Amino acid sequence: MKKCNCGKEICKQAKQCKSCSNKKRVCTDETKRRISISHMEEKNPMWKGDAVGYCSLHEWVRNRKHAPLLCENCRTCPPMDLAAIGDRYTRNLDDWEYLCRKCHMEKDGRLKRLKKKLTKKRNVYAVYKMRKL
Repeated sequence: MKKCNCGKEICKQAKQCKSCSNKKRVCTDETKRRISISHMEEKNPMWKGDAVGYCSLHEWVRNRKHAPLLCENCRTCPPMDLAAIGDRYTRNLDDWEYLCRKCHMEKDGRLKRLKKKLTKKRNVYAVYKMRKL
């Protein structure tokens, strides 16, 4: 076995070890920019397309669609949530909107279910209280 200048053992065919040979390579800013552009979005080997997860898709949309000052539905309070307009989560930016929490819950039907659940709990509590008396 041969030895590199730094003292590491290398095979017979190699001139230097990997760490020494990488130190001599210097990428210019232009080369770094071209490499970066060549791995963006669909060209990236880790790109999942529409099979992306919930959080990653929301992050992708947040980076490309900036939040307005007011809710896109009621236009009264600042938006808190990024909501998909349809039932499907896609990478189409027109299928997304920024909504305040109330409008988001109303569009999803969560506000109605929450009110129903709270009234049911109040009724159960009232019946329980009446039995104790």
